[in-house]
Amino acid sequence: MKLWPILILLLSWAMPLFAGPPPSGLSWQTETAIQPLGSPKAQRGGRIIAPLADFPLTLRQVGPDAASAFRRYLDENDLSLLIAHPNDERWLPLLATHWALAADGRTVYYRLNPAARWSDGKAITAADYEFTLAFMRSPHIQSPWSQDFYTRIIETVESFQESDGKEVIAVRLVLPDADRLALTNIKPMPRHFYGTLQANFVSDFNWKIPPNPGPYQITDVEKGQKLVFSRKKDWWAQDLPLFRHRFNVDEVIFKPIRDVTVAFSYLKSGALDVMTITSPDLWHAGARDEPFRLGYIHRLQAYNETPRNDYALIINQAHAPFQDPRVREALAHAMNIERVIQELLQGDFQRLQGISQGYGAYTNPRIKARPYDLKKADERLIQAGWKVRNAEGIRIKDGKTLSATLTYTQSNLTARLLLLQEDARKAGFDIRLQQLDPTQAFKLFREKKHDIAFWAWTTPLRPEYRSRFHSQFAGKGPNSNFSNTALPDLDRLIEAYDQAETESERIAQAHAIQQRVFDDASYIPLFEVPFYRLAHWSWIQFPDPSGTRISDGLSFFDPGIGGFFWVDRQQETIVRDAMRQGKALPAVTRVDTTFRAP
Repeated sequence: MKLWPILILLLSWAMPLFAGPPPSGLSWQTETAIQPLGSPKAQRGGRIIAPLADFPLTLRQVGPDAASAFRRYLDENDLSLLIAHPNDERWLPLLATHWALAADGRTVYYRLNPAARWSDGKAITAADYEFTLAFMRSPHIQSPWSQDFYTRIIETVESFQESDGKEVIAVRLVLPDADRLALTNIKPMPRHFYGTLQANFVSDFNWKIPPNPGPYQITDVEKGQKLVFSRKKDWWAQDLPLFRHRFNVDEVIFKPIRDVTVAFSYLKSGALDVMTITSPDLWHAGARDEPFRLGYIHRLQAYNETPRNDYALIINQAHAPFQDPRVREALAHAMNIERVIQELLQGDFQRLQGISQGYGAYTNPRIKARPYDLKKADERLIQAGWKVRNAEGIRIKDGKTLSATLTYTQSNLTARLLLLQEDARKAGFDIRLQQLDPTQAFKLFREKKHDIAFWAWTTPLRPEYRSRFHSQFAGKGPNSNFSNTALPDLDRLIEAYDQAETESERIAQAHAIQQRVFDDASYIPLFEVPFYRLAHWSWIQFPDPSGTRISDGLSFFDPGIGGFFWVDRQQETIVRDAMRQGKALPAVTRVDTTFRAP
């Protein structure tokens, strides 16, 4: 008899506590008209070797050092309940087969897909979603953003069971929200893998590989050398219409190559199969290199209509001399970004006007980036007391020079920054350049130890402001408030945006937030690109169109925009034979205008 309490405890840990059947009268929704996005020409098999900007410091997706560029590949294999169609934003079923909106404006019911499986073959159940809430709220994971979101936004996750045994969860928000489908669309955490969270979670799980529900799983890690993702041969979702003819290659091998110019050399030598080409220098000059001229390596330029990265200089306003907003405004007017676009970027890029560009109605069209204007820069600096210049033309005040360090991560950015440095000097700024590897730089920025950060934020489905601009993240780290912004009126706008119950109200708040961030002048918007460019050996094939409306490069695993390419083994034989014979093949530059904005 003494074993019964232990048995009951174990059962309660392993299984959700079902609250009976879900409420009656729910209006269940789903979507069945789903056309495949992949190409029936796609071939299964082969491998791709791609560059990785820097080797990650951990395989954890939360906690210290987890917020690296590499984490996107882990996140992309962590599927959510629903997925927004990449071309028209319709909600489609994924880990849930149906959903229903409750009348309270803050609860969504999800009928779970009984076919969904973790990498280790175990079923994804309601218990995993209940565990998500406990996991993300735990102080042991050391992730302030996760703890904040899953406490401030998500109130509860409840489990129900229908008469046929199918599991249903209800995800309830703290407050009604216009975007409740997006906010409640959470990802499960494998409860059987993590077990009971302990204080040493961060160290214990630093290099452990958790199971996931996506198409690929890490199968090999050689620290500092390579990371290998392998396709699951019996992936539970491979026959769903959305995923048909996608995620075709057996292996994706990532090799850390910090410098993009070095990676380009590796591509030309055949040590890499494919890479994204952002730099116009490499793109235009590369076409004259032998592997391109001989048709062995092809180029793809594809237009898109996707939210633009907030590609900007981010000023740490807690550091002198940038505590004065007039100095920040002056620096913005001292940045001759149009000169960089025309002289170095060959007119390929466009000036980014502000944050949250490309979000349709959510983008404030009235905001325009501050132009290069030395007269205005001079006016602001004189108002701030920086009236005197030394013999080198640098402004001085109270015995201190108007100096700051601009930190960046890629050597191909150096020439652009040297031009900005040169023109900023005309306004009296002494801008020192500091190149660090991406991991070092990101750590520096998150800990607020920089003066000016050269950075590009990725784009969520809807603009997100709290983590980057709310005062709760200022003056402390590590977190994403790189600018150390702490404005009570902006806090109120962000809170109103987060709590908006209608889309029109949320859009109005988004416009106000963008305006306040512009007025604060801690972000200097730089460039935007209406397309992405890839260079790839010709045996890497792409469908027509090459991606989706919101594709932004060679996405390997993303369920919405990734995994469209394949390896054509016959074409590989043709290319290798031609190389041995010194024979030329047709040079190819493909420009895909399917999703080019009018």
